[in-house]
Amino acid sequence: MSDHDHESTSATEFPREEAWVIHAALLAQIEGMSDADVSAPAELKPLRSLEADQRIEEDSLEVVQDALVNHLPNAPFRDDQPGETALRAVTDELDQDGPSVPL
Repeated sequence: MSDHDHESTSATEFPREEAWVIHAALLAQIEGMSDADVSAPAELKPLRSLEADQRIEEDSLEVVQDALVNHLPNAPFRDDQPGETALRAVTDELDQDGPSVPL
């Protein structure tokens, strides 16, 4: 498979608990925006992927990372472990130099 083909089909999926924390983080990020911020926030794409039980595309991972970084300091205790695991997975995925491997 060529790099181009791999890039266009690569994505990341998360176990249920981690996906739930990511979902909460993305919602919190969207709720914190004013109507004047943007008409279609970037957080909607990964949020819709999670809600449709689909993988999060690589081009949305930075948005997910930002949402988790902002959400985790004030998240409920139950979200700490899956949230940190999700953040670590997203960060590792973004730091990879080579082709993406689904988590």
